[in-house]
Amino acid sequence: MTATERKMAAILAMDVASYSEKMGRDEEGTLQHLRACREIIEGVVSENRGRIFNTAGDAFMIEFSSAVSAVSAAVDIQKLINSRNSSLAPSEQMQFRIGVNVGDIIIEGNNLYGEGVNVAARLESITTPGCISISDKVHAEVRRKFNFAFEDRGHQELKNIEDPVRVYQLNIDSSTGAQPPSEVKKGRPSTSQANRLKYLGIAAAMIVILAIGWKIRAPKEGDTTSTQPMASNTMVVLPIETSSQDPASRNFAAGLTQDIANGLSGVSKMLNVVRLSKRPDDLSTAGPQAGAQYLIDGNIRQAGDKFRLSISLINTSNMSTVWSKAYDKQLAGSDIFATQDEIVNAIVDELAGLNNSAISKDIVQRAKTRGTENLSAYECVSFVRGTFYVTYQADDFFKGTKCLQQAIAADPNYVDARLQLASMQRFGYSFGFMRDPQVITEALTHLDHAIKLEPSRAELFSMRGGLFFMQKNWPAMFQALDKAYELAPNNVPVVNDIGYNLLWGGDCSEKQFLDWKAARGTYVSGNCQWQKGFDMLKRADELDKANATPGKHYGFTSAYVAWGQYDLALKHIQRVPSPGFFWYEVYSGFIADKTGDKATASKHFDTIKKVIGSSKLEDVEKQFEFWNGKKWWNIYRPVFSSHGFT
Repeated sequence: MTATERKMAAILAMDVASYSEKMGRDEEGTLQHLRACREIIEGVVSENRGRIFNTAGDAFMIEFSSAVSAVSAAVDIQKLINSRNSSLAPSEQMQFRIGVNVGDIIIEGNNLYGEGVNVAARLESITTPGCISISDKVHAEVRRKFNFAFEDRGHQELKNIEDPVRVYQLNIDSSTGAQPPSEVKKGRPSTSQANRLKYLGIAAAMIVILAIGWKIRAPKEGDTTSTQPMASNTMVVLPIETSSQDPASRNFAAGLTQDIANGLSGVSKMLNVVRLSKRPDDLSTAGPQAGAQYLIDGNIRQAGDKFRLSISLINTSNMSTVWSKAYDKQLAGSDIFATQDEIVNAIVDELAGLNNSAISKDIVQRAKTRGTENLSAYECVSFVRGTFYVTYQADDFFKGTKCLQQAIAADPNYVDARLQLASMQRFGYSFGFMRDPQVITEALTHLDHAIKLEPSRAELFSMRGGLFFMQKNWPAMFQALDKAYELAPNNVPVVNDIGYNLLWGGDCSEKQFLDWKAARGTYVSGNCQWQKGFDMLKRADELDKANATPGKHYGFTSAYVAWGQYDLALKHIQRVPSPGFFWYEVYSGFIADKTGDKATASKHFDTIKKVIGSSKLEDVEKQFEFWNGKKWWNIYRPVFSSHGFT
């Protein structure tokens, strides 16, 4: 007799609250919304390397290799479905209940059975709609790996489960994040500001120059591009791990990760550095997906004011450790920056053996990142990196701006603080939180000071170009962006930002922009350089194997929409789903209208009315004018008119 096959696995069970009631009220509409939600669920499951092993109507049973993957997927599913719900009427919204358990399961064909599965199903049944319930076994695995606020609901009697199970529930709206430095006073913006940031903040990764990493997407069926040839000049920087729950330690780890990536990205034309915001469950997949020969991995262990930083350089071909080192330091400003320099130089020295001494000489010369002896200032920069560019919350925006100003007052030569403040000021002005145009002039002053200190740092010049875009100072913008590319032609975020600024900036007429069949080299100089910008976007897309920078897809989409190539436009906008963001809704609605899906188009245009608080054509036109889109307005105007804009 064949022995029963068993294994340990994490099981996610989910279903739709009040599904029968919804079907009774509107069967066709409910099925349509369920299909849309299923696409979201399948995408997230694929990203987290899970497997849907059973479905029944509105219910899903999903297997993951770890509790961490299962909870991560559960949170992403709830957030994405909540975002989708925000543009729907209450009667159309889908509220899912999710239960997660880890335990022994029985394998029978493609299906799974056993108490591990049964407990997950029972947890789902007692969960508040829109929330996630996990067993105590799962909680023990994930509590130190996520900054979530788990509500202890005590031991629960679950139907047909012999022993009570201790249950923890997570409401994603109350998840905790890193806290700001203690010296920053609390302040809250007006309700209108907070609401507007809620809608528009989701797109900040496209707008801010120091964009955070985008998730690696797992290969989908039929995708032949997921594994890339390994490039010896390409490396992936993974988030530095820390077991500490102290927000300052987490901010420090996030800031150090970015410093290492930025230090490597900006110092040599030969390096292509990809920084990830999330560690993949299987590290062996990170290199092939990014086309990278090396991974840089690290962790911090802290005891009092001392910490040990362990860094490893891993060859992705066989996941062998090429080099590793531990640094025992104190949390003092001088030690922090000395450690950073030491790490960068050590990694560079190892790479020198692969490319002779030329790379080492080129990189070491510029790898010394300027810093500050003032730890509180560094904590502020780390707070902005590790908190605001993750949450995009209004509170964090104003707190971050204030503490950056304090950091610069304490140390006028702290380059990272000036760069981050300029980025925040551009973000604030772009979305109306800082309405005085003088804020852009102030941001340029910060960059001018920083460039005097670090004249070879590409991010300073790409940011400068973005600020000149705000002023419509095209000659200065072109000059700054050319300099940024000269300094770092393989830095993905820099090339990405150069691309969309060149594509949208300048004085191109509608006729020039629609001349997409023009010979190469036609629009690459003067005050109309859209061809050059489009080529930069293609280069960024080629370099960005992990799809870590979303801005390029908005650039591609805007061009393909104008050129009537809706299939290509749809392909790109679908890679950066951002429900509630003005331009995402504009492009998605326009494409749907032009491809004959009028019902979907109407929903997108209704969301636009909510986002800008208006259905007037003149208010939409102002959005186009702000982003130098007057040349496209005549293309979009008739479609807006057909969907109730007057």
